[in-house]
Amino acid sequence: MDKNIIEGLCEIYIETGIASEGDDIRDIVLLGRGGVMDSLTALRFINKIERRFGVDIMSDLNLECMESTEKLAAFIESFRGL
Repeated sequence: MDKNIIEGLCEIYIETGIASEGDDIRDIVLLGRGGVMDSLTALRFINKIERRFGVDIMSDLNLECMESTEKLAAFIESFRGL
């Protein structure tokens, strides 16, 4: 996974209250069973991700890219052609 993407995701996780400083974000489940986000947090999170990385999360209609940090980082990388 791209280090800059992981660092950016970590900052957004902290800003939105999904994680705290020093948490290992790779193991955080975002949506789905055991997910940490409610609908309002998810909306704020998606908005920040889209602005920061220039991606369109909603292009993944099933939001599978938001199941985990690993899937989200891979989605951002593929969307940006990295």
